[in-house]
Amino acid sequence: MKNRRQFLKASLATTIAAIFCRAATAAESLSDRINESIASAVRYLMDRQSSDGAWRSEIYGPFKDGPSLTSLIAATFVSLESKFDIESASFMAAKYLAAQIDNSLDNLTYPAYTAAGAVIALNQRPEFASQQKAWLNYLRTLQLTEDLGWQPANLAYGGWGYAATGLQPLNGAPATPLAVPNLSATVFALKALRAAGVCPCDPAIQRAQVFITRCQNWSDESDSRNEIFDDGGFHFLLEDPQRNKAGELGLDRFGRRRFASYGSATADGFRALAYCGLGKKHPRRLAAERWLVRNFSAEEHPGDFQPDREHLRPTLYYYYAASLAQSLQLSDHLRSRAAELASALLSRQRSDGSWANSAVDVREDDPLVATPLAIQALDGCLNS
Repeated sequence: MKNRRQFLKASLATTIAAIFCRAATAAESLSDRINESIASAVRYLMDRQSSDGAWRSEIYGPFKDGPSLTSLIAATFVSLESKFDIESASFMAAKYLAAQIDNSLDNLTYPAYTAAGAVIALNQRPEFASQQKAWLNYLRTLQLTEDLGWQPANLAYGGWGYAATGLQPLNGAPATPLAVPNLSATVFALKALRAAGVCPCDPAIQRAQVFITRCQNWSDESDSRNEIFDDGGFHFLLEDPQRNKAGELGLDRFGRRRFASYGSATADGFRALAYCGLGKKHPRRLAAERWLVRNFSAEEHPGDFQPDREHLRPTLYYYYAASLAQSLQLSDHLRSRAAELASALLSRQRSDGSWANSAVDVREDDPLVATPLAIQALDGCLNS
């Protein structure tokens, strides 16, 4: 009997060891596939870098300017430099962005995104320290605060938008649609501020928190929450039924127009709350995390898309994947889903190393847009 028990214990130990060995082998295999995929995508991007260090779209006019795509790709490369041979390409891109600060910034297509990407791309490069500081200072000037005539009572207060022009308040609203602040530009700005070492206690970050919380379908007062609207998720911007991709849900009991939560906005909002210094146990952060866990999807862009908006679900898949992957690193509950997301992305990669979305609404059909976003997503999965 004793020998039998010893035999069973030894067999059980062997079985458990074999299971862990297979799991480790599978994880190692997926990691190898991810690294190979990123290497192929990096080669694709490097082959399309111009001699001046910039990337320019061959499809869309607004992305042919140089700074727009260069800031996105250069910022993507920052986390890859220790694993891939991209130093030359990264330096060329950084040098290009550093030089742009001496040019007129009034003509930038997407000033907040460009400035944020430049701050990240020039980080840890002492030779460009003064240019990074200049980009950071410029990024601060784009925030809708008292310096531009905005007050906390204005819904736009604290956010960043697409445009650098028309920012003065007009009847309590931005003067042009592109100047309306949105969650995406705001989280890009916050990520750059934090990458540059700015403390969450900084006034810019504290002001941004005002705008961010207004984009969350949530109330700090439990008695004021409505289960139809307050699910903890986020929408893209305020008071705009067209650019909130999932659509409008209706009016709440306070007469406020409410918008449906969806994946890319909620991943952005979840990260933004963390960048603002809210801890893991903060009710708003927990609410956003619950939404992401409950609605997690590796295959499609999740959210309560209204019937007339369902055609917009695919449009932000790669942006959603990139933001979600960065969220994985901030959540113990989401981290375990990294393999699912990585596998979905790997299955979509094209033979030349790039990615492209079949949906054209937000220009992810341009490989120079989708590919850096997919790289960010895979890198985030690898580091989760």
